[in-house]
Amino acid sequence: MYPAMQQVLLDWNGTVVADLPRALAAANTALRRLSIAPITGRTFSRSFTLPLSQFFQRLGVPSDALEEAEQIWNDSCIEQPAQLSRGARALLDACQRRQIPVGIITAADPALVGADSARLDIRHLLTWVAGRVTDKQAELTRAATTSRTAVYIGDTADDVEQARRAGVVAVALTGGYHNRTRLETAMPDLIIDDLQDIVPLLGNASSLVTD
Repeated sequence: MYPAMQQVLLDWNGTVVADLPRALAAANTALRRLSIAPITGRTFSRSFTLPLSQFFQRLGVPSDALEEAEQIWNDSCIEQPAQLSRGARALLDACQRRQIPVGIITAADPALVGADSARLDIRHLLTWVAGRVTDKQAELTRAATTSRTAVYIGDTADDVEQARRAGVVAVALTGGYHNRTRLETAMPDLIIDDLQDIVPLLGNASSLVTD
């Protein structure tokens, strides 16, 4: 039997914010500036992986330009607004009411999280932010040491895999960068279509865990 959920950990892009069109546009901005042909949304979803350097490498960005591509991607995203994912506000509000800390673990630049959270008026609902994370498993492991029960919610198979390796409950959100089929291959503990689906489970983390 697990104790009540004590910490909610979230990915940012594609999870807290529904920004697939923005991410695609930012990726193509980086590719064009590096004289590489742009990609389609289908190619983006099929190729996206973490760390971002590996994603851009898959798209043909040379090794000596990977850091530049990442910076262009982050800068381009910062310039464009994004909307909250389904149920994000409800989940964040519920966590605040129940005094459950909310941590953000993301490969995105903290400046992007700051800009988005300010525009969306949710900065006060976030307990802490870890940005430009290249090893989510290590970050999740560190975060989980402060809580007997931690849940990580992300929109990619990478997020699920890193959460499972870190020993935290892995929840996959559909509608983000990876489709449901790809999410299922990572074997999450739970797949949801709306972040609000987590709200009834707050304080009952045992119902999230599978054998």
